[in-house]
Amino acid sequence: MYFTLVLTLYLGAFVGSMMPGGKQPLTEVDLESELFQGFVGQAEIKCNQAVNSVSWFVREGPINGTKQVVSGIKYEFNFLQQESDCKKEAKLAGDNETSCEIKENGLEHLCSAHVLYAPHAGPTVVEVEVVDVSEDDANQEGDKKVLESVEAV
Repeated sequence: MYFTLVLTLYLGAFVGSMMPGGKQPLTEVDLESELFQGFVGQAEIKCNQAVNSVSWFVREGPINGTKQVVSGIKYEFNFLQQESDCKKEAKLAGDNETSCEIKENGLEHLCSAHVLYAPHAGPTVVEVEVVDVSEDDANQEGDKKVLESVEAV
């Protein structure tokens, strides 16, 4: 009986990940697509807006996530952002000419984004959550402080 139950759960999980509509890891094609890069750019801006800092935070490292075909495409992904020497106000005003250097011993955040792209159903929805994962905060028994969640339409 126990074996049958475990086998059923295992097969269900295996088949569920292969069925249309199941979550799939992001592929290189997804990560390099112009559409997805646009969503990453929107998430970067929204995460910076959510942080109470005068500094601009730049994306550092890989993007990890999944996509799911629903009534459109649902992306869930996250990336690290590190504090830079650029000012948030200038970057939000459109200063894209300046190269931002990462501050040594600066703050670090984990930006998690949920994007629902369904052009037939209305505008794209981008929701973000920012968690401070700086070394000082990480040493406090693994507690992570959610800085703010933002929903954009």
